[in-house]
Amino acid sequence: MKLVTGTDNGLVKTHQILPENKSSTIDMWGSQVRNHGVDVLEWYNQQQEEVVVAYETGQLVISDLQSGNALYEDQFDTRLAGAHLLDNGILTCTRTGQIALKGVLVDGTKLSFDTERTVTKMRYHEDTETILLAGGENELAQVFDINTQQQVWKARNVPNDFLDMQVPILDKDVIWLKESSGRAFLSVTAHKHIRIYDIRAKRQPKISVDFGENPLHVAREDPLAWHSIAVSDSSANLKLTDMRKNFKVTGGFKGISGAIRDVQFHPTLPYIVATGLDRFVHAYHSGTRRYFGRLYIKQRQNKLLVAKDVWEQPEEDSDSLESWDSDLSEEWDSLPVVKERKREREEDDEPPRKKPKKQE
Repeated sequence: MKLVTGTDNGLVKTHQILPENKSSTIDMWGSQVRNHGVDVLEWYNQQQEEVVVAYETGQLVISDLQSGNALYEDQFDTRLAGAHLLDNGILTCTRTGQIALKGVLVDGTKLSFDTERTVTKMRYHEDTETILLAGGENELAQVFDINTQQQVWKARNVPNDFLDMQVPILDKDVIWLKESSGRAFLSVTAHKHIRIYDIRAKRQPKISVDFGENPLHVAREDPLAWHSIAVSDSSANLKLTDMRKNFKVTGGFKGISGAIRDVQFHPTLPYIVATGLDRFVHAYHSGTRRYFGRLYIKQRQNKLLVAKDVWEQPEEDSDSLESWDSDLSEEWDSLPVVKERKREREEDDEPPRKKPKKQE
């Protein structure tokens, strides 16, 4: 299983995760600079030969995985909240709400507008050509149409609590639900809420669940089971939940000792990979939840990508195996046979004495 990770000090690494502790780091590039961590890490093409990397300094780079050379570079005024590859360029969104579509092969900005809001996550839906934006504190999620450059939907907060106080808002991650065809999305908040919104039904969440005891960070949908949602929090907890049963926990993953910053499913195989502050990449089987492999990376990780390729098992030499079996059989036949002996009691031996009973 091939992985790409982005560290909190500006390094991008490629890894190979294999069973039986045979994982290794293949290559890395970049410079270790403080406050130069990776904010965005996305595939550039379907062949998965290049990646789009956005740093905390606002720098956007398209790099080749084999050589690490930069194929395209751009500089933004602020940090990026998301980047997505389109047929005619790269769609980007800054944390101040500036959305732009820029060409890669042909220079020039093809689209640019300001949403006038704080943005922490940007998700693009290809079928509906809409952009889902999640904001910071007290910023509700919004949906924009890139063709009209207008807001087409805005979320509404849940009703006040039993003290008639407003429920706090702080979305940490949002994802489009694949089975909804751009109609519904899921969000996790720093106030321990999992919510599902249906943009064609109403503005308030259709489902809102209090989950766990810690702030939630990441949510991912299993591509092989649409109802299975992986949720991680700030205390090294990674859980699988069932969306059909009001996000009931179906299992957890052990062995993680730091806050999880990114989680990814393998696109075609039943595996899930997580990474974060404990400097390890953990790979599990999503069905049995058993360890598949892990790798120590030396730096704290911010982002993670899982390639769609399938690892190849090393071929064994049949001739060497046959010769090894024949040598082992000859050595086994040459060993002397050991006869079994039974310990027999002699006839003149006295029977074992019984212990006297204690007098009451």
